Amino acid sequence: MEERVFRKALDDYCAIGGGDLKLQVVVGDPLVDKDFVKRVREARSRPQIRSIDTITNGILFNKHGISEVLASGLNGITISVAAFDGDL
Repeated sequence: MEERVFRKALDDYCAIGGGDLKLQVVVGDPLVDKDFVKRVREARSRPQIRSIDTITNGILFNKHGISEVLASGLNGITISVAAFDGDL
């Protein structure tokens, strides 16, 4: 997503009162975004944003640095994993 689109969406969300923010995608992983940590920090700087959560498979934590992701301002991270199979 282009920076201007993200900022407009965040501005509009805050203008209507904000609340909880979920950073997730329909297909793919939010950590594919090279600006993921920057965008979490931008959202965290807004007083209208109560909490920020995301869903990821965790494969790309190393792209951003796990410490950076954990310190970015996220309130929750759900790790999505494949179903467990006793035959594997």
